[in-house]
Amino acid sequence: MNDWQLVAAWTQGEEQAFEGLVRKYFPIVYSAAVRQLGDAHLSQDVAQSVFIIFARKAPKLSREVVLTGWFLRTTRFVVRDVLKQMNRRMQREQAAGTLAALEQTAGWEPDCAKAVPLADEALLALSAGEQACVVARVLEERSFREIGQLLRIGEDAAQKRVTRGLEKMRRFLQRRGVKVGVIAIPAILGANLASAAGPGLPGAAWTGIQAALQGHAAGTTGLALAEQFLKAVALRQLVRLSSLAALGVLLLGGGAFLALNMNSGRGTPAFRVSDQRLDPLGRAWAAVVQRAAFLMGFPQGRPPAGNPNRAAYDQATTFVLTETTRVSTELNDVLQSGRDRELLSEFLTIELRETLGLDARQQADVFAQLHARVSQGPTFRDGLRALWSSKATFGLALRNSLSAAQRQRFDQTYGTNAIGVLAFPGLVLGSGG
Repeated sequence: MNDWQLVAAWTQGEEQAFEGLVRKYFPIVYSAAVRQLGDAHLSQDVAQSVFIIFARKAPKLSREVVLTGWFLRTTRFVVRDVLKQMNRRMQREQAAGTLAALEQTAGWEPDCAKAVPLADEALLALSAGEQACVVARVLEERSFREIGQLLRIGEDAAQKRVTRGLEKMRRFLQRRGVKVGVIAIPAILGANLASAAGPGLPGAAWTGIQAALQGHAAGTTGLALAEQFLKAVALRQLVRLSSLAALGVLLLGGGAFLALNMNSGRGTPAFRVSDQRLDPLGRAWAAVVQRAAFLMGFPQGRPPAGNPNRAAYDQATTFVLTETTRVSTELNDVLQSGRDRELLSEFLTIELRETLGLDARQQADVFAQLHARVSQGPTFRDGLRALWSSKATFGLALRNSLSAAQRQRFDQTYGTNAIGVLAFPGLVLGSGG
């Protein structure tokens, strides 16, 4: 079976299928973690966490995703979170001890030690085609003929992509002040693969991953890292919504959209909440958005120990994560097929009412605008996409219709460019829900 057939088999309850994926990809994940961390024991925990994350994400991943690339990117993200918590001096000392053993590898050069923690960043900077060829050649040890068959390209084309990819990695490292030859890069990437592929490490990793998936590994480092990563992803989706979507709508739509009149007419029906369960949920979501706005005031993330804002930051983070899960779950129970678009519009109107202090006329106008947008397309998800794609124009038009006091609240919560408005549809679409 290929990788995605193994994933499908695992989702149907065949644990051996997932074990096969772990044993196949563990050496690649573990060696990448060692390169970036310089700590063999911590790298085992990181590798376990990556597979726990994969177990939770796999059912929603597109079948077009190249798993090796996904594992390398996720390893990079988990390592980045770990490094934020590690003492830099300790990190360097651990790296020095690990690199001492690697320096015996064929093709090792004086600057290779400096290149080790940057190698994965250089690999992930390649184009998808070049990355796939380098990974297949160096990490999976495939022949050029096998690479060509795998990627449906000629053998010569595969060889050229590998050569071009390694040269780009060399230049990437050189721009960061690290000078190594092309021949050293495969040595760096493959230095730990052989030792990580033996029966010991993958077997131990699978035991830990299996325990975590079955709920028997509470308190382990690997599970803790996975939970921390998944929470961080949820938080980033909420409090760091991409400005590219807003910018794209503005560039495509031009200034004409900004003239959209939120006061759509005196005859707009009064806004009324049709389901009593929506009002507390909308109020709760308004509180989440306001706490998220507070967190956005810390672009560097969690304040260091001793900072007077650290306790408030941690409290807000816990609140956002806990309430996001609760509100999302309870709202899902409220939404009814056939009325889901109307009910979601009511929910978002309540949030805006609570956050901005909208009067009755403003609530009616906001609901009408939201409902018109989310009603586009044949399915509810199509409506969500339509609402999300128009969030910039909606937000800026709403801002222009507010009083001075309301506009100040808007800016504090959603930003002057309206980037934080309509966070909930973006969260749903981003999570695949």
